[in-house]
Amino acid sequence: RRVREAVVSTQSTGIHSKAVTSTQDLLWKNSILRQSVSSIAILADVQVAGKGRGKNQWISPLGSMCLSFYYTVQPSTLLTKKLPFVQYITALAAIKAISDTCTNIPQLKIKWPNDIYTSNGEKIGGVLVNCSSNGKVTELCIGIGVNVNNEEPTISLAKLSGMKVSVPKLASKICSSFIDEVDLFNELGYEQFIDRFCQNWLHQDTRVRISLGNINCDAIIKSIDSDGYLSVMNLATLKSVSVQPDGNSFDMMENLIAVKSS
Repeated sequence: RRVREAVVSTQSTGIHSKAVTSTQDLLWKNSILRQSVSSIAILADVQVAGKGRGKNQWISPLGSMCLSFYYTVQPSTLLTKKLPFVQYITALAAIKAISDTCTNIPQLKIKWPNDIYTSNGEKIGGVLVNCSSNGKVTELCIGIGVNVNNEEPTISLAKLSGMKVSVPKLASKICSSFIDEVDLFNELGYEQFIDRFCQNWLHQDTRVRISLGNINCDAIIKSIDSDGYLSVMNLATLKSVSVQPDGNSFDMMENLIAVKSS
């Protein structure tokens, strides 16, 4: 393992590895590593135990982008009060960076809450965020996995674009795009961000079935609310229902929002 490329900024440390268990675990569970520099990113060619939401694993063979980076939320900024938005900011930053890098592919979309899909409904990437706060400092460990140059039959950016994509350059663009999106969020507010986010997701006005504890109803997806929850309209009462992202998932095959299975 050696430092090969700084993928966050010119003043940060980038670590490249041929193979790791999980970039997310390596960074999040290593406080000495995080505290030794102002910011750090880890990029691996292969993960043998990549992390997804809950207990899910993200399969990361050669050709994948396996990226985790550490970010400290600046105190007294809007984002400190709106931490559930971090995964949305990251997903939006990722698809914008991918679109800038692969200009000839169809527009990618976000599947709530944290997956990246093709316009044909095929998953091509995902986001995972770990967060810790002691009341003064909020630390984020942000993981992003994308199928970049994977071999067939896996859907990948290379397959969509017809050309090989530089993984380090894409990782750098995603990190830079994330910083830009955070700055815009803090400067312009969450309402403006929600508008842009909803222009880039799969679900606007989609009819779904909600099955969450005592909530069982047919609904229409409308937006993200001010707390970062999914906002849907109950078709029986025409009232808004908020669904938190943690622990819940959207099954697009069934058009069902339910508790995420472990």
